[in-house]
Amino acid sequence: MRTIALEEHFWTPELAGQTGTGALATFGLGIADQLGDLGELRLADMDANGIDFQVISHVAPAAQGLEGAEGVARSREANDRLAEAVRAHPDRFAGFATLPTADPRAAADELARATGELGLIGALVNSTLGSNGAFLDDARFAPLLDRFDRHPGLRLIIGHCGEMLPFMLARVDAMLRLDQLAMAPSGYFGRNVWVTTSGLFSIPPVMCTVQVLGVDRVLFSVDYPFGPNAAGRALLDTLPLSPQDKAKIAGGNAERVLGLPPG
Repeated sequence: MRTIALEEHFWTPELAGQTGTGALATFGLGIADQLGDLGELRLADMDANGIDFQVISHVAPAAQGLEGAEGVARSREANDRLAEAVRAHPDRFAGFATLPTADPRAAADELARATGELGLIGALVNSTLGSNGAFLDDARFAPLLDRFDRHPGLRLIIGHCGEMLPFMLARVDAMLRLDQLAMAPSGYFGRNVWVTTSGLFSIPPVMCTVQVLGVDRVLFSVDYPFGPNAAGRALLDTLPLSPQDKAKIAGGNAERVLGLPPG
């Protein structure tokens, strides 16, 4: 059973200060070394805990916390560094780009460069950071969303078991009735949204997500190094699912959704 974890993080020295030391203090002093490593330390931890493959992204807020030319420059540096690690270990790593979302057109250009020239497989957008509170459906982000023209069915992946949305989805359907929508919110979840198990290491929330969205919509993740690989693997091994369904969550779904080569 191949295990693909796709909400796993690193940082660059240039963008590390954007994260803030206070937010990291609870995770211990070693967290900085883990975030800075894209080689031996990371691979050893993966090997020790049965994680075959990581899709890596820069820890929040990354380049989204910067305005103008600085945001563009720092995102390019981070994406270049991540692409270099992927080229060095193509059988173990893939990457999501960081984007300078304060400038949606520049973000669109960087997405095109990252997925084309650099070979990264998509981008991670951290909520409304760098957008003055605007969500991705705001008109200003049309240039960015338009760059998904190779995939007319937009694919969105939400971390942390869907951030409680699967648990509340029936309630959302009942209370959020918008005439301009062709489907209820759950319909869009079933068509456009997948969720990861990142940072959730107990059975009930994961099984809630599986039961509400279906096993084909759930992707294994750890949230390394903020979550330990050992805990993620232990959760996966103890899920009360058939071997076939467990293999889908472990890596099969990620291979299909992200277009990863089979292991």
